[in-house]
Amino acid sequence: MEASKKIRLAYVTSPRELHSEGVGRDARIVPTLEFLHSLANSHPLHSSLQIAAVFVDDDGKEYQKRRLEKENEAFVFLREFCRRHNIVFHVEGSSFWRSLPAHVDSPSGRIMNPQKQKAKMEYEERMLSFMRQNSIDIILSDSYAVLFNSIMLDPSIGYRGLILNIHPGIASEVPGIFPTRDALARAKFFSGLRQDRHEARKQLWENREKISIRRNGYDSSIKNIFQRMGIPAEFKEGEVLLQSQRNIFRSTTGATLHVVDEQIDHGPTILFSSGTPILKSDTEQELRVRNYRTKNNVVMRGLALFLRQPETIRLIEENRIRNRAFSGDSLPLLRKPPIRQEAAQPTLRRAIW
Repeated sequence: MEASKKIRLAYVTSPRELHSEGVGRDARIVPTLEFLHSLANSHPLHSSLQIAAVFVDDDGKEYQKRRLEKENEAFVFLREFCRRHNIVFHVEGSSFWRSLPAHVDSPSGRIMNPQKQKAKMEYEERMLSFMRQNSIDIILSDSYAVLFNSIMLDPSIGYRGLILNIHPGIASEVPGIFPTRDALARAKFFSGLRQDRHEARKQLWENREKISIRRNGYDSSIKNIFQRMGIPAEFKEGEVLLQSQRNIFRSTTGATLHVVDEQIDHGPTILFSSGTPILKSDTEQELRVRNYRTKNNVVMRGLALFLRQPETIRLIEENRIRNRAFSGDSLPLLRKPPIRQEAAQPTLRRAIW
């Protein structure tokens, strides 16, 4: 890889997800995009990294209709941040294909909706065209509640091995779109009473096959956690009967940086941390705010590790050849539709970090 050429990163996100986390609304949160940009301009391990583009999958209006026409603060933050720092800002709406039903009835039974599959593929073709046209080297997914699919993960034309995801939780334990809520449930789904927690531990120590615990208001998260682990859970008369299992009393959460594959929060882990304690007084937002520090730290250290790996260097070199060769004929799967992007205007203002 050319030592003098910066690695061009595209940040991919969903403003509706960032908004639900408090980005642009909660001043205690340092957004990951802002944190990364400061590193790229000051940290020696990140000096070779350039945030070249921000790709968002909605225009900020999905919440707007439900919030008396008030703009989505996260979308405004992303747009204005890109304008200030001369970063390409691109909106590629996903609401059409996301709104289509996942399954439809057919003469042979219920099947996956081919219209949705086709629309999702066309969406990813437009995403890949954008990445190629902007000479993107690697992609970071953050609060992007959409699976990457056949086009973006295709090993011959896509970015397989070069798409990373930062998950604000321990991915092996609380994957999915509600990691903070699930982590909080994991720590609190026993009764808040100390004696109840002690009794549950005692039952595990006695090697009982099932234990009886109180749900404590986290029914959906509890069910999701145990379904993912393949452990039977049964709600009955105000209690939940569970098979005993390890780590059931975990009282920390954290973050995971991993390579993306076709499954949810599943690909090879680059770095993870379980360094955020869950406090007795925590609400979901309080825990999320505190965990953002861990999340940003994992991004910082994980990216530095990833970019030094020989396999990463090899993949980036191959990908740069594809970027240089990009044309309408060189990638037959792509239709190369017109790109709607908002190029940031140069500014004399300098950010102070």
